[in-house]
Amino acid sequence: ALTAAPAVAVTGAAGEPVTAQIGRPAFTVTLTGVGWVDQAQAGASRPPASGTFLAADFTITGTGTDTSQWVQDSSFVFVPAGGDPIGVPPPNVVSSAASFASVSAGTSAPVRAFFDAAPGPGAVELRDSAGRTMISWPIA
Repeated sequence: ALTAAPAVAVTGAAGEPVTAQIGRPAFTVTLTGVGWVDQAQAGASRPPASGTFLAADFTITGTGTDTSQWVQDSSFVFVPAGGDPIGVPPPNVVSSAASFASVSAGTSAPVRAFFDAAPGPGAVELRDSAGRTMISWPIA
């Protein structure tokens, strides 16, 4: 008889590389910085409806042996405490976004995601293509 536990979302900590259980991707994700910025600081073409953007910086590092991995900023959402998930703005709204990373074994690349969200607690999440949370980083 075989038994198994379902994969669960992993809780990450800022500055520490994390590998998701769901999907077992061949990369780690490190939240390297997070903060609230205005339109000018974000380099946005229009003001955020909430008054601020949450800027989240990540480093994606390939851990596989021979395949490259592709991670887009649209794979991340911000979920305010008690609220609905907020995705990234459409392409070209925020000029300072680093909207994708392509990595292979031992290489790293940055991703910078912005969320039109009012300051407050919540979590930044990395989700798979089915919408399941793979990694969650609490934001105070």
